[in-house]
Amino acid sequence: EVLGSEQGPEEIRRAAEAFYASGNVADAAALARRAYEVSPSAQTANFLRQAEAALSDQLKAELLHGGKVPRLKVSTGLVRQMPLSAPERYLLSRIDGLRTVEAIVQVSPIHELDALRCFKGFVEQGLIELR
Repeated sequence: EVLGSEQGPEEIRRAAEAFYASGNVADAAALARRAYEVSPSAQTANFLRQAEAALSDQLKAELLHGGKVPRLKVSTGLVRQMPLSAPERYLLSRIDGLRTVEAIVQVSPIHELDALRCFKGFVEQGLIELR
């Protein structure tokens, strides 16, 4: 299935459940959020919690376990020029080559799942490396 091609709330929910069943919890969580926003109900709220919990577990295993320390792969001058959100700028500004991802996330005022999503994006964009 193609993320974003869904039409109505039922189709969005079914697509989210299909992604979840296939192990693609990132897309499942994104669609679950959309399903909840389009049609808030106990069912969509429960599935959203389930999908976000699974995504959180996956990101924690990938980014937190093993005491991974992020290091910038680009200059701070380039980071300043990039079109980043305030939370992304905050998290990047805390990378000093000494603190672990876990330590940065723990003291961050940003919701844990959102911070983990940001770190995942930084890795995917090649802005940071984890050692």
